[in-house]
Amino acid sequence: MQRLLLFITIFMLTNTFAQKITKEEAINYAEKLHEVEILSENGKNHFVNTLNNHLVTHPDFEIEKQLLYKYLEECFEKTFLYRTGTFEMMKVQDELSKKYLGENVNQENYKKLREEFEKIKEDFYKNWEGLKIEEAIVSDESYEGKISFTGSVGDYDDENMIESLVVGKRYKVDIDFFDRKLGEETLQKLTKDLIHKNRSAFGKTFSKTMEDLFQIGLITEEVYNKFLEVKPKIKERTERMSLLYVKKIIEDIEGFDDENKEQIKFIKELYEARLLEKSSMEKLSIYKEKKLKSDEEILSHSKQVKIFDENDFSADNIQEGYQQIFEELKQIIPGFDFSDLKISFEKEKDVKVKRVEIQIEFKSNNTTYKLQDFYDYLKEGEKLEFKISSELNSVINKYLRDVNSTKRLHQMSGYKYSKHTFLYLNKKQRTIWEKEGEYSGFFKMNFTFDNQFSTAEIEKIIKKLKKKKFFKHLTKEEYQEGLKNIDYSFINSIEELLLKFPKTIVGFDWESENLENPYEELALDFGEASRGVFKPKNIKDTFEETLFKKEKTLFSFEFEDKVYLENLVMQGDWLHRDFLYLIIKAISENGHDGKIYTIGEPDQYQNFIFLNEKQYEFLKESFPELYLKEFK
Repeated sequence: MQRLLLFITIFMLTNTFAQKITKEEAINYAEKLHEVEILSENGKNHFVNTLNNHLVTHPDFEIEKQLLYKYLEECFEKTFLYRTGTFEMMKVQDELSKKYLGENVNQENYKKLREEFEKIKEDFYKNWEGLKIEEAIVSDESYEGKISFTGSVGDYDDENMIESLVVGKRYKVDIDFFDRKLGEETLQKLTKDLIHKNRSAFGKTFSKTMEDLFQIGLITEEVYNKFLEVKPKIKERTERMSLLYVKKIIEDIEGFDDENKEQIKFIKELYEARLLEKSSMEKLSIYKEKKLKSDEEILSHSKQVKIFDENDFSADNIQEGYQQIFEELKQIIPGFDFSDLKISFEKEKDVKVKRVEIQIEFKSNNTTYKLQDFYDYLKEGEKLEFKISSELNSVINKYLRDVNSTKRLHQMSGYKYSKHTFLYLNKKQRTIWEKEGEYSGFFKMNFTFDNQFSTAEIEKIIKKLKKKKFFKHLTKEEYQEGLKNIDYSFINSIEELLLKFPKTIVGFDWESENLENPYEELALDFGEASRGVFKPKNIKDTFEETLFKKEKTLFSFEFEDKVYLENLVMQGDWLHRDFLYLIIKAISENGHDGKIYTIGEPDQYQNFIFLNEKQYEFLKESFPELYLKEFK
């Protein structure tokens, strides 16, 4: 034992961040993990046996030190599932699903399932051995959690249909270290005591676990101190989560030198692209400690960037907040002069939880620019609070396009991130940032850099389309609806423009969401989009009654005093192409001028348009990028 302690002491002093350790060193660590009551006797033996029997085949073979962190993480994860009774609750789910959600799936049965499940769960936790282990553990200062089963037994979707339960898959843990040949019962039994009974898996020993890892030399003082820095920010304070943070800290430290060189190169590229001034580049290229600069830190030095935090604005005064944002954006967009900024909202009616759309409007150069975007969901009694629209850059980009600017306003924000970064970039600058930026994936690339669809050009295109009778089938109200949609959108292509008008383009997914009468629905849609050419009557669609029961389904309709029918092959919820061939056949046989064309490359979701010969020639010549192809 003295020899072991001497070895550990020497190892702590000489080994800083060696990525590889010997088999003997790994086994010594396993012994220490047992001594400080992190690994149980069984957990230690399992690790050692795995090293001897599976992972190491040569006495001088070195293993990744990270393997120890990985093993501990997996042990804590499995122990967490055991002590919450997750495996047992999944078995209950399975049995209740078979009992209540067989062929007769309905809300009443689902309600019974939920009620019985809650009763079983309540009784289960009164005597569950895993819970008793956690209750016996003395908590350190960090523990704030509750012990409970973390699963659910399904929910209703918007159509009030019950989600199918994939029991056992949702919580199946991918554990690389454990023998894949172990059966589930053996693995569950093994899981019970891999972690010591005096060590929590729910965060009761969150701080102690990290301190113990430091004391036995598994993590260095530098890693431990950095962990203490980030510790207050960790929301999910479980032992497993602390290990994930430690692994990330070590990776950052070990990879700093290479990543530092790459970041300095990136900063220089931003300077060469005129996104940074020389003084900013020089300042950002100095690293006082082993810590990379964040994207936000780099961007804050650019005069072409504005960063806004929603938390810095008054929650109650939305108009005032947007006024402030627009005023500050003027500082990075030369010549941007706006007036009459108006913020309004359109709320859904007659529903408890209302979908709210924000409408942003301002004037510049005698032109009114508008945007409509999803804002929030609002429950009864709730008030709207200040948020930054994720499409805010679009309305300003409409202005930039009209003044023939070579730059566009980019908007960047992360998931559930209160900060919004606005970057005024040309195409080259965007390419550099997109290539290297950590959060480049959060760019709202909802625009083009060309000025083909400026406000004036869109008006000209609409006039030409109207002259070619693209909208002759629309009522005055429907036509005005299309113009309003365009007014509140950023149009990038002729396809987007046409989509703003009702009854003009038919788009659908070949894997249909409509499991009742998809062929009937689409026949009517194509009828409306044909501008009066295709008028089907007495449509029959047996899709719902044949779904998963028969090999074929009937689709028929009357057109020009003839009956057209087809027994379409059933492919689950996937539609058969022959339904569209039948419509095309009916139009062609009766000598009508017009064909159905696909737009763009073939895909699961496809847009279709009905065109006569003159309309087709016009689009083909004026907008070849539309890529029209006759469906046949």
